[in-house]
Amino acid sequence: MALNTDTFKSLQNEFQFKGTTEHWRGAILHREKLPDIYVGISGTILHTPGIAINPSRNLTAEEYSKYALPTKLSPSCLLEVVINNRHLQVHRIVA
Repeated sequence: MALNTDTFKSLQNEFQFKGTTEHWRGAILHREKLPDIYVGISGTILHTPGIAINPSRNLTAEEYSKYALPTKLSPSCLLEVVINNRHLQVHRIVA
């Protein structure tokens, strides 16, 4: 699921996305590697089906909007992403 243009522009304005280097790592949750999911030190979570991301790769604004997963606030006021129909808490993936 990709971000639409309006959502990306609002994120770009809010976080002042400049395409700077992010440190990406493969996401692990409960000792299980999440395939094609990468997490950055800023808390951004990417879903890149079939594409390997190098740890210090710079993403273009287009790639960022295509691969970044949108977050939503859960009923318990925690940020969540939906991966393979599973609602996962962002702080657990980042940790």
